[in-house]
Amino acid sequence: MKLLSHVGLTGAVVCLLVGLVGCGGGDNGNGEVTGTSTVVGYVGATAATAQNGSPPPLHLLSDPPADPADAVPMALVTLQTASATVERRSSNDGSFAAEVPAGAVTVTAYPPEDKRDLHSTSAPVEVTGVAGQVTLLNGTTTGAVATIQWTDYWPLNVGDKKYGLKGGHSTPHGDWERNEWEIVCGTTIIGGQTGYIELVPNGPSPPCVNTAQDIMVSETGNIVGRDASGALVYYGGIDLIRRADDTLEFVACLLDEPAVVPPLRLGQEFTATSTVHQETINVTLMAGVTLDDLVDPGGWTGDVDECPTTHTLTIMLSGSGEAVTTGAGTFTDTVTYAVVDEKTVGDVIEAETSLGLLARDVGDVAYVGYRTERGVGDPLWAGDLVESWHSGLLYAHVGGVDWGTAP
Repeated sequence: MKLLSHVGLTGAVVCLLVGLVGCGGGDNGNGEVTGTSTVVGYVGATAATAQNGSPPPLHLLSDPPADPADAVPMALVTLQTASATVERRSSNDGSFAAEVPAGAVTVTAYPPEDKRDLHSTSAPVEVTGVAGQVTLLNGTTTGAVATIQWTDYWPLNVGDKKYGLKGGHSTPHGDWERNEWEIVCGTTIIGGQTGYIELVPNGPSPPCVNTAQDIMVSETGNIVGRDASGALVYYGGIDLIRRADDTLEFVACLLDEPAVVPPLRLGQEFTATSTVHQETINVTLMAGVTLDDLVDPGGWTGDVDECPTTHTLTIMLSGSGEAVTTGAGTFTDTVTYAVVDEKTVGDVIEAETSLGLLARDVGDVAYVGYRTERGVGDPLWAGDLVESWHSGLLYAHVGGVDWGTAP
């Protein structure tokens, strides 16, 4: 992982250029350090199976594990300061980053939900975060913290399509694997703004894909867009529903207050929570595509599930410049991210955590994810694992450019 920092620029200049909150820090007159620091590190462990006694603990590291196979993704890392507790998930290479109040920080790593029999909790590491700086777990600073525009790495064009291999494990169904398309199949208007429909189609070779499918599992997706400043806007989830009279409709669970994701600093957490309402919406599909093209003619008929009462979206950036090789090619201009998508249904929180890499002008190229369920008020680490998954890009056609070979 290459850290997001401005090489050759002083911290003061960086603060002026990107408007960082808390840059530089200082003394508030009471002898207390003010400002924030971005603490970064890695979680690693030697793979082992628990036999006698407790399984071997995770290790918190300042540098990547010497053996990449020892990196532990999806570990839950807590950073405790005098005034706050921050939680992060480690990425594919074991890395994590968290923006915390400058000063003393206690860092602890908890094993992923599906590896609790292999690893136990790490020993705590004490570090002093330096205001306005990226601080490693050994106390070394690597420079001031930069900001990126999220949408530089999340293109939105009607007709964009991706094909990838996705696999995982489901508690009720066991291991699974499938090839899957995702397309930007059209647009809708929400509050006067354009929302793009990103959909996983379920049907025999829709024209927007124009190739034979292995399996397409659902006709669900998301509605995203950009505001006037270029910031990413998340409007909610969407389903294409076949009613009992055989008519097809797009039904969305829309956030009453759409989540507007600003440019983000390394380790910074953006969180937006909103109540949700259900709405049948009109969608302008891409040329040559009909609703019938997007669904299985013999598929399920019925109503969409009830929307959650609240929806919380949390997004974090944990690094940049990590090279990744996929079936669609090698990408180096990347950012590493984490998204936690939580829906409150009754007294249960259904949480999906996705960690992955976005490539400039391409979008997602690789990611892993967890879906857990926990009671309202319970901490994130107490959730019961329902499903885990991983995905790698095999082909993409984005903005008129092809990566990889079309299947």
